[in-house]
Amino acid sequence: MQGITDHMLAADLGEGVRHLDRDHADMMSLAAQFSRLRERALHRQAVAVLAELLATAEAHWRREVDMLRSYGYPEADDHAAGHLATEQALAALATTPAEVATGCEDVILRMLIEDQRWKWWFLDAGIRPRA
Repeated sequence: MQGITDHMLAADLGEGVRHLDRDHADMMSLAAQFSRLRERALHRQAVAVLAELLATAEAHWRREVDMLRSYGYPEADDHAAGHLATEQALAALATTPAEVATGCEDVILRMLIEDQRWKWWFLDAGIRPRA
């Protein structure tokens, strides 16, 4: 059975900002890789992939929040706080034995969906971030 992370990132989850969309696709790929390793009971490798996912997400969030602030997005601080909560959830999974750390994919999917709020503000304001 295929999980949602085995599929390509849906076009409507893309933001049209190539480097941010690439980051999201990379995070989904790492989440899928984590899931496959966990299912095969390759715990040490799964935890290593989860650490890579966290590092990738942290770098992405810095770029994204910097972009939001540069365009004057009024909820940039709240958005950054949401990233921090996701980062803490992923960090908690990274310190949990891989055999019980099953929520990685859900955390990433929630983050991708929540990230869409700024997209609609940009569209309403007629802002098209540089791709």
